[in-house]
Amino acid sequence: MEKRLLLAISLSFFVLFFWALVNPSSTPSQNKRQDLSLKSKETQDNLSSSLSSAPDVPSAESQQCEELVILDNNKLTVIFSNMGARIKHIELKEYNVSLPITDINQEDFYSNSCYRVLEKTDSFVKYSLEKEGRQIIKKYLLSNNDYLIENSINIKNNSNINIKGFSLDVGSLDKNVIKAQDKALLEYSVASTQSVARKANAYKLSNKDEVDFTEEVAWIGFRDRYFCAIYKPLYKNKGYYTKFQNNKLEFIIKGENISDSSDFSTFDSVLFFGPQDLTLLSSYPYDFKKIVRFSNFGILNEISKIVYKFLHFLYKIIPTWGVCIILTAIFIYLMMYPLSISGMKSMKKIQALQPEILKIKEQHKNNPQKLQKETMELYKKHQVNPFGGCLPLLLQMPFFIGVYQVLWRSVAFKNAKFLWIKDLSQPDHLFAFPTALPFVGEYFNILPILMIIIMIVQQKFSIKNMVVSDPAQESSQKIMMFFFPLMIGFVFYNVASGLALYFTTFYFLSSFTQWKISRIT
Repeated sequence: MEKRLLLAISLSFFVLFFWALVNPSSTPSQNKRQDLSLKSKETQDNLSSSLSSAPDVPSAESQQCEELVILDNNKLTVIFSNMGARIKHIELKEYNVSLPITDINQEDFYSNSCYRVLEKTDSFVKYSLEKEGRQIIKKYLLSNNDYLIENSINIKNNSNINIKGFSLDVGSLDKNVIKAQDKALLEYSVASTQSVARKANAYKLSNKDEVDFTEEVAWIGFRDRYFCAIYKPLYKNKGYYTKFQNNKLEFIIKGENISDSSDFSTFDSVLFFGPQDLTLLSSYPYDFKKIVRFSNFGILNEISKIVYKFLHFLYKIIPTWGVCIILTAIFIYLMMYPLSISGMKSMKKIQALQPEILKIKEQHKNNPQKLQKETMELYKKHQVNPFGGCLPLLLQMPFFIGVYQVLWRSVAFKNAKFLWIKDLSQPDHLFAFPTALPFVGEYFNILPILMIIIMIVQQKFSIKNMVVSDPAQESSQKIMMFFFPLMIGFVFYNVASGLALYFTTFYFLSSFTQWKISRIT
């Protein structure tokens, strides 16, 4: 029984690890999440030509009048087009990445008309349009050394307005280069005053994603593995609706009705475009932090947040992420040590009772009820809990999954170096092979290999703690001693090296626990 129990525990660990790897935050119904490896930097020529793919196809006349304006600060480079006075492209300078969002901050009329530039500085641009008795003024301001863009639309003589927060341009994604586990992290979300509705796998959009909600919108957002874009309307609205066309899902905010007047009606908003940094997002008074969620399950999400805060606390003291990951592994190991020892001792007690359990099985092999009763009485007599070896390990599961989510999604590890590792968000790539190898790829990653070796040693100690009387079971245990570490090593071979570093450290420490238990008679 104990061998089956150990096997079940091992397989359950594997299933959870594999589940977290392939779909780190899979969701039931609409509460899902996603990630995205985005295209590299676009040139101005590419941006200009991309207008032809917009949902409202511009006329030849409007295309000829298009002019681009570039504003930037220490964080962002933003390209504006006077055609619709729109934000055409945003790029994070530090990371050289963008997100597949277009048609940002567009009113529902004159989106292809050519505005005049009234004023421009290094961080500010102002557009104007007079048409059909209406006057529209649009302003954009880049905050200094920040990820915020302030927007304002002033409209004269208008009775109603809908504003497109942004469109998700699915057609701009190169889905062939996005890893499966990253696709699962691509997510758009809409926050109301009550909740946040989420949709994962946002690289697969269709007419089925068209919705119409009447609850006031607090913000709409999109995120990938590391970054997010959030549009926050500062004006009263009556909800939103989405429209899918030309591979774009448009998010349109329904503004309040405005009576005809000679006065200007103002629609202010802010746009955040930056990393999913909880500390940074929490610094804004707009509840932007709600876009970050590590897991769909409350307890796992809260544990992940604790791990996240602990890692960043350590970084303030020791500003090296690799060391912080190792220290986190040590801390969680020590925190789990009493549970681990308790579980292993309980398992060893059960192992010691194996000869008597086998006798009971032989005596009552034709009477299952009697067999179960005698076995339970034996456990009771020796004060052994048959599930004592399993439950402590199961209680550790939330921490393993919480750590996984944080280490996989934290933008802080991007481009972070440690020892031979050039980027903790990528596999450790010790050296390249002359040619790509099956199952392994182009690089030799040493951390997963170390993990395999450590786990084999750990399995050897584990086998020493078992009483095996059946030769067939003994043979299966020896097979598992190599098969299980190889399986885990294969799963972890191409994950982020920060993640591999954590679990290699943790398994190394766990081997000590197994060794200590093996010395108990």
